[in-house]
Amino acid sequence: MDLRCHSAVPLLTQSPVTLPELESFRFKAHYDSLFLNSLFDILTLPALSRLEVSGSFVDTLANSMCRQVLGLIQRSKCSLQHFDFAAAIDSTQETLWTILRLSPNLRDLSLRYLRSNELRRFVLKSASPNDPSNLVPNLKKITVHQVAERGGGFGPVDAVALAEVVVSRTEQVYGPEKGQSFFEPLTEVDLINYDVRNLEIQWKQTISNLAGNSEILNEGATASSNVEDGLDDIVTKMEDVLAKRFTPYPFVTHEIHTRLFADTNLHCELDQEMRTMENLDLDEYQDVAILGRRSIPHLLCRVSQLPPNTIPGDDVLEFRSRAKKLLDKWKPFIMRDILRDSLASPYIWRYGRNRTRLLCRHSFDESADEVNDRNLKQCGTSRISWENTCGPYNVIAVSSAEPYGEPLIGIGEFDGSTTVQWKAIIPAGAIAQISFADSSNNGAWSRS
Repeated sequence: MDLRCHSAVPLLTQSPVTLPELESFRFKAHYDSLFLNSLFDILTLPALSRLEVSGSFVDTLANSMCRQVLGLIQRSKCSLQHFDFAAAIDSTQETLWTILRLSPNLRDLSLRYLRSNELRRFVLKSASPNDPSNLVPNLKKITVHQVAERGGGFGPVDAVALAEVVVSRTEQVYGPEKGQSFFEPLTEVDLINYDVRNLEIQWKQTISNLAGNSEILNEGATASSNVEDGLDDIVTKMEDVLAKRFTPYPFVTHEIHTRLFADTNLHCELDQEMRTMENLDLDEYQDVAILGRRSIPHLLCRVSQLPPNTIPGDDVLEFRSRAKKLLDKWKPFIMRDILRDSLASPYIWRYGRNRTRLLCRHSFDESADEVNDRNLKQCGTSRISWENTCGPYNVIAVSSAEPYGEPLIGIGEFDGSTTVQWKAIIPAGAIAQISFADSSNNGAWSRS
């Protein structure tokens, strides 16, 4: 059920209502319809697994609604798997945490702003499934939205607290030496509207400290950061230019569209932006994986595939074909460093204009000497199939157009038969890595 309320209308009933088969409920309201939050007081939803609450709430009303959501969950005795509370609630109040304690099967959580001490409440204390101190132990994805500070800016995320949470939900309970865990490992953390300029360096240092290798990694992080600092600034601007300037103008009037396509000054500006990218010499940098993390290959690919007459000046200055040539020119550098980057660590960073994603890979045998990569060169979508008598299996794809596509393309479980055939659909031009786990001994994942 999807309920969106933008005006003041009365409830149809004040009597209790039970909907025994309703599994998903999305509620969105604004100031003048907030009295509809009393809907939570009359509903009982025993099968509810997905709940999304959003709208224009001030803090006091959001906190009140949070308490009503708790009442709904307690009354329904439901088990949430997806919970999105898109309002700036006071996360120090126990109501929120009671909701989470009543949702041990929660897999996808989205909240607005968590302070460092509140973020640490998600650290798994032990690998025991019966430990009551473990909050939402099967969480697969957590999204945290930063709320703007009074000055209008956004603050940084606490890299130490974030690392403690992620490590406790990946390596500490699901590492190669741990075998099969009772819990689902965390696969993704999304940070919305956070200042992440120094996050990755702080993250690497923190992860190293937790592993006891602080001195070695800090030296390496400092050396690499000095090399990449200048490139990071260039790539950040490049991302902004490709996303905002080399883009269609679908919502402008015909008059404005005509003026843009006749504006030679604009065409010259776009030409200069493209020349700046074309003059970037990647040979000068030891590591260019930042281009992948900032989705530059994807943006270049998108520009190259735009239809004619969508970019001002393209008919003369050939921006689309130049974007394709630039992507082909950079591809060897990007694929080399992105593949190395993605295999060197179980943690992969992706950056957008206001969104940062941390993707987590799991349980591979790091003692393997070789990784056999298959470069798929077919046009369109490639379909590969393979046979094996063990499982489960993982597929990781590193693509030229979307180098940090979802790290988990396919996942399956061994069904006990003698021979099992699996299929996965992977973008053409991708490098795929398929990994199997031997289900007979619950050992670490082997690379293949």
